This record gives sequence, C-alpha cells and structure tokens, in this order.
Amino acid sequence: MSKPTAIDPNEPIAIIGIGSVFPGANNTEKYWENIVNKVDSIIEVPKDRWDWKLYFSEDRKAEDKTYSKIGGFVTDFVFDSLKLRIPPPVAKQMDTVQHLAVTATAEALKDSGYDGKDADHSRTAVIFGNAMGGPKKEASDLRISSPEYIDRLYKSTSFKKLPKDQQDKVAVELETAIRESYMHINEDSMPGELSNVIAGRVANTFNLNGVNFTVDAACAASLGAIAQAVNGLRFRQFDMVVTGGVDQMMAAPAYVKFSKIGALSNDGSMPFDERANGFVMGEGCGIILLKRLSDAIRDGDKVYCLIRNIGASSDGRGK
Repeated sequence: MSKPTAIDPNEPIAIIGIGSVFPGANNTEKYWENIVNKVDSIIEVPKDRWDWKLYFSEDRKAEDKTYSKIGGFVTDFVFDSLKLRIPPPVAKQMDTVQHLAVTATAEALKDSGYDGKDADHSRTAVIFGNAMGGPKKEASDLRISSPEYIDRLYKSTSFKKLPKDQQDKVAVELETAIRESYMHINEDSMPGELSNVIAGRVANTFNLNGVNFTVDAACAASLGAIAQAVNGLRFRQFDMVVTGGVDQMMAAPAYVKFSKIGALSNDGSMPFDERANGFVMGEGCGIILLKRLSDAIRDGDKVYCLIRNIGASSDGRGK
C-alpha cells in the first residue's frame, strides 16, 4: 500500500507498540496474564502511602472523612533512572506519575522496535492524558504551607496559655517534623510535579522533538489524548505518536472529596453488575504507539489493531 499524499480524515490508525505499569503488573505481559487469570489487584491503602485510619469513617456524612479504604495501588514498582539516563537527583524530584510514564513509554518503544529502529524524531509527538498531576505536588504544598499551620497554632486559645519558650519549642518541633517528612524544594521540584510536564519529560527522555502536551478531560483524559493523537496523524501534523494515560491521584484528599460526592465503592469494583455501588480508585499508566496504517505497512511494523473512528460528547446541562 502506497503512502497517501492527501489528508484522509478516515484513515485507519495502527497501534504498533504497547507499554504499561498497573497494579500487580509492571509490564504489559503481566497485566494480560492477570486479566486472563482474573487476578483482583484491589487492596487496602498501603501503609507507605497514607494511614487510612486517620481519614476513615463509615459515616458517609462525617466531615473530611472517606468511607473507602481500598484501591488499585502499584506497590512493587522500582524506577530505574540510570537505565533511562536520568540523573538520580532529577529522578528523585520527579513525581511518580512521570516515573510511570517514562517506564511505560520505554516498554512501548521496545515493543514496537523503535528503541533502536530509525524514526524521524522531529515528526514524533507525545500526547498524554492526566488529571490533577500526582502525589508529589500535594506533598510539596504541605511542606511550603508549614508557616500557615504554625501561625494557626500560635493563634489557638490553648496554645496561647503556654509559656512563650514552650510555644516556640513546640513550633520549631512541628516545623522540623514537617520538613523532615517532605522532600526539600529546589529547581527540579516544579518540573518534577506539574501535570503539563509529563509529556515533556517523556519527549526529553527519548529525544522526541514533535509536539508534546498533556490532556485533562477528567475520567476521559486518556481517551481525549488518543483522540488528539489520531487527529494529528490524520491531518499529518506528525508521523508517529506516543499516547495514552497516566494517573496516580491516590492521596487522602482525593478519597475524601470523592466520598463527599458519594462516588466511591467501599467494598470492590463490580462494573456492569447489579451489585455495583461506586467506583474504586486506581493508578497506573497505559501507553500505545500510533502510526498511520499505510506508514506502518510501508515500514514493516507489527500491527496489533486499528483505530478507525473516535467519537466524543457531553451531557450539556445534565448533572
């Protein structure tokens, strides 16, 4: 099949590479095995994330509490920054959503053969779906906000009754505890934690010079990213694209806020089932490498399947 020279808005788009990191599966092969073997990777919030006992209440109306303490957590993932030629100090400041995105992209490129196969990097795009970034920003914001907490402490009635030297001692201990609990802020902090830098980090790591940006369409963010990728290929804005979604919005504030909507399930994920009573929070990254079908055939790429059409809609004034 020869490469078409005109724009074809209906041109089939080929998936030529896949990469992923999901709960219980640090690569796509393991993820597929888990699906085939019906492995349930929903667990109680791990202790190294946050102490659910501090935020949990079965009373769904309890203020600032979550009634759910379960989720799909990536628990055994280790980011190999040196293998990806990312300096360890920089990697340390990168949010784990960036770790997941870079790792899954590396797998997708290897799966497709483009970790060594020639490709025009100037015509390779990176488009990611993500909502609300990752946990590092929440943590750094807590550290930076410590003066405000201490100010509230000094203004509290009971605290004012303490001798001034004791007030100052407690304030110093509190500030020290906060600083020791959260990573220090430096020049790598901001680019390490922003959602809009996820695509840029992937582009930088793999020297991809086409357009790169992050799409936030809430729950449909990854599908929104793929839609943009497909359109970009069909309108020949680029020739290959790394796209998909990454999310790790698994901190206590997200659980509490979703609980106030009543959106979470407290006992498990049962979609399309009469027992379904909400959704279960989950994290991970899924990446696909896309090319126009005609180009994939010309270049001898393996093709998993085709994307022929994408649709989108809104509820408008619906709740």
